[in-house]
Amino acid sequence: LKGLSGIDSGDMRDILDAKKEGNERAALAVDAYVYDIKKYIGAYAAAMNGLDVIVFTGGIGERSVEIRARVCEGLTFLGIILDPARNKRNESEMIISSDEAKTIAAVIIANEERIIVREVVNVIEKMT
Repeated sequence: LKGLSGIDSGDMRDILDAKKEGNERAALAVDAYVYDIKKYIGAYAAAMNGLDVIVFTGGIGERSVEIRARVCEGLTFLGIILDPARNKRNESEMIISSDEAKTIAAVIIANEERIIVREVVNVIEKMT
């Protein structure tokens, strides 16, 4: 993202700000990012014979209303229908799909530290 956007930051918030200020390279970086996510969703939907849930997590998935909306846009054929009001809420974990959606879209907080600690404990237990 940093190289494509041409700004001195890889932080999506900075790239989105640059896009809003008219930076065409930042807009291209956002478009490419969203395109790649949609491509993976489509690939996994095909591999799994459909979708039940898509989860947005991590810094961008948890905090970027715009990215979540752009990713879900045009995916109604997969049953993904975003509720704009739900998507704009600022809750730690939430369903952002509409009630009519066949595929649930959710925001789930990633807790990388907890996962790391759990894995370290597993390794230590195997060593003792």
